[in-house]
Amino acid sequence: MSVIEIHKEMTMKEVFEHFPSAQRAIFQGFHIGGCQSCGYSPDESIQQVCEKHMKSTDDVIAHIYKSDEIDRAMRMNSEKAKEWVSKEKVEIIDVREAHEAEEGSIADAKLLDRQLMGEIMNTWAKDTNILAYCASGQRSADFASYLIGHGFTNVKSLDQGIAAW
Repeated sequence: MSVIEIHKEMTMKEVFEHFPSAQRAIFQGFHIGGCQSCGYSPDESIQQVCEKHMKSTDDVIAHIYKSDEIDRAMRMNSEKAKEWVSKEKVEIIDVREAHEAEEGSIADAKLLDRQLMGEIMNTWAKDTNILAYCASGQRSADFASYLIGHGFTNVKSLDQGIAAW
């Protein structure tokens, strides 16, 4: 799959359309976006946003590409996820709200709460096989990205969420 080239004149909206993980990546890597003082308009170009926040546009674009590569690698379709779970020990984490999980869950999944989060961060081995899922795949991708950012090496997000399961 070829990746579209990001041009400095592209609007943030256009960047996010082509690179869904870019918003998360820009915030994590450069603390741009996420609050009023570091926010931006979807109509601003990536260069305008970088200049406003005194960041190198080339560095931000390179970070988006790298984050997109990581994002693509951590997403797993349901067929591969089922195969993985059937062949290896995998911790399955449901990152939905409790009321969503009441509608149905994947067998042996653990509902993420503060206690489980503390356990994961403080006691689980960094190479633990972890499959995260939610309703659509977005929250689980955010969660998987968070764990990867904290040194976990074998984390996947169920692409398209539980409905795909």
